[in-house]
Amino acid sequence: GRSLLQQTRFQLYVVSLQTTKAPASVGPTIRTAHSLLADTTAAVEEAYVNLVLALAGAPDLCLCHLTSTHDGLAVARAFRRVAGGGVKFAGGTSCRGVMTEKGYHSNDGTALALWGLRKGSRDAAVGVGGRAAGDDPAAAAKAAAEEALAALDGRPADVLWLVGTPGNEEAVLRGIAEAT
Repeated sequence: GRSLLQQTRFQLYVVSLQTTKAPASVGPTIRTAHSLLADTTAAVEEAYVNLVLALAGAPDLCLCHLTSTHDGLAVARAFRRVAGGGVKFAGGTSCRGVMTEKGYHSNDGTALALWGLRKGSRDAAVGVGGRAAGDDPAAAAKAAAEEALAALDGRPADVLWLVGTPGNEEAVLRGIAEAT
């Protein structure tokens, strides 16, 4: 069987705020929203509605962090249903609660939070790449970074966000460095 470290998954998110158009009047906006509801579908719906209100529109990139009391696949299905297919979406689990700029949130170990980026009128670009670490975490990280960076159309990344599980951190970072 494969070891736990070989099963490690990670996701990379890259954002370029470099514009190819005239200066924009409205730059990107980042906001968060959360829900403490135990029902996964209702929690996603509540958090997404509040995120859209906070952003004054739908996000271009949304990262979700949820406690293990929520089913990750059910979260993904509910998100696609409420947001449609045009929003880049990914995330990971959190232990017993979530954090936003408003602090720590938990309802007896249950919580879900969304972090959203809305590009506004700025010609920003967002890329997402993910891989299982497998037997060569550095190569997997390099491939994920190249996938995410390709969406930036040659613009430099201003933000690179890594979500992963413990194990092989140095190899993952080495692979990302090779791609950048």
